[in-house]
Amino acid sequence: MIKVYRILILLVLSLVLLLGSQESRYKKAQFLSRTIYYPFVSSVNWLNLNYKMGEENLRLHDIISQEQIELNNLKQELDKYRKQNLDLTAPIYDYVSADVIGSNGEYGQRYFIINKGSNSGIKVNMPVMCTEGIIGKVVTTGFNYSLLMPFDHTNFKLGVMLQKNFLHGLMEADLEGRVYMNMMRLGSEVSPGDTIVTSHFSRTFPAFYPVGTVSSIKIASDRLNLSAEIDPFSNLQSMTTVIVLLYESKDDYEKELGIKDETTN
Repeated sequence: MIKVYRILILLVLSLVLLLGSQESRYKKAQFLSRTIYYPFVSSVNWLNLNYKMGEENLRLHDIISQEQIELNNLKQELDKYRKQNLDLTAPIYDYVSADVIGSNGEYGQRYFIINKGSNSGIKVNMPVMCTEGIIGKVVTTGFNYSLLMPFDHTNFKLGVMLQKNFLHGLMEADLEGRVYMNMMRLGSEVSPGDTIVTSHFSRTFPAFYPVGTVSSIKIASDRLNLSAEIDPFSNLQSMTTVIVLLYESKDDYEKELGIKDETTN
C-alpha cells in the first residue's frame, strides 16, 4: 500500500511540474530541488564529487609515482658521485701543460707524442694526467717533445687501490685495451662502482690520483685472486691536452733492494 502512495505522489509531482509555462516549470523544479528532492540531489552531487575526487587521487598518485622514480634516480646518481668522491687528498705538484700532436704504434702498443720535452723540465717516468684522471707516463724525452705511454698500453703497470678501504692491486691492460685491477685476493671487499685511485705503492704517480671505477669483477685464472675491470675516468680517444706532473719518485730504497720499475714487471 505504501508503494502505491509513493507512486501516486510521484505522479502528482510530475503533473505539477508539467503544468504551466516554461518559466514556472523551472521555478517549481528549483523549489522541489531545494525541498522534497534535496536529499536525492545532495546524494547525486556527493557521488559526483566523490567520483571526481577519485579521478584526481589517481592522477596525483601517478604524479607521485613518477616523482618517486625520478627521486630514486637522483639518489643513485648522488651515491655514484659520493662513491667517487673526487675531492681527493692528493698532493699538488708543479706541472707542464702539453698538446698531443701524434701517436705511434698499434692499439694496445700505442704511444702518444706531446709537444713539450726536456726544455720544459720533463723527464722520463714523470706521470701524465688530464683533468679527469691519469693518462700514463713519460718514457722518452727530446728537447721539445716527449713520448707518452698511456694506461691502455700492455707494458704499462701501475700500483692502484680502492679509495674506500685502501685495498691494493696492480693496474694492467690487455691487447684489446681493456684495463684491469689485478692481484686482489679472493674474498676481498670490492664492488662495481668502487672508485680506484693511485696507491702509496705506485712508483709512477703520487697516491690518491683518480683512475676510474670498477665496472665488473671476475675470478682470475689462478683461482686465487680477483680481477676487476676498470672504467677509466680519462678518455684517451678524445685526448688533446695533457698535464705532466713534475714529480719524481724517491726510489733510493728500490735501487738498493733491486726492485724493478712497475712498468717492467
